Amino acid sequence: MKKLFALNGDAGAFQPLGILADFLEVEPRYEPLVEDFLADELEYVVVKSWDAAQEGVRLLRSEVEGRATFLVQPQSPPVETPPAEAAPVYGAGGNGARALPQGLARLKDYVRLTNGLAPAAHGLLPKLEACCVAESAAEARALAPAFPQAYFLTPDGECFHGATLTGGKRAGAGP
Repeated sequence: MKKLFALNGDAGAFQPLGILADFLEVEPRYEPLVEDFLADELEYVVVKSWDAAQEGVRLLRSEVEGRATFLVQPQSPPVETPPAEAAPVYGAGGNGARALPQGLARLKDYVRLTNGLAPAAHGLLPKLEACCVAESAAEARALAPAFPQAYFLTPDGECFHGATLTGGKRAGAGP
């Protein structure tokens, strides 16, 4: 992250505003709970636009090896989501919630869990249940704010979710 932020002056459209932790105020007695619960989210890089987020992903792929999630700062106040729309909804829209557009590939259709985990896939991996594969970054970018309960993966591996874009290049370590 330090290398990415060091590019700030030379990075053109990439102008980070900070990390999400910089934007939170937490009552001191709850700080440890928030740090544990929102560990990954606290590292989100806050930017002003989708263009800045995509430039950050480009930089992570080409100049600074790493992976990050970029949170696009809303241009207008967020709209309160009614409880009926809070849960992920797929297929036909029931109980007032918006259904995802027809024809989107579901990532779970391309993943199989084994060793006794298959029956519990929904509970174990809610992100997998809520993930669709988009044809392009433009399609994913358009769908993400309209369906904030879902994750939209692009063919390049970028992930759009609500007002966030996650992408870059992973280091060689890991499972």
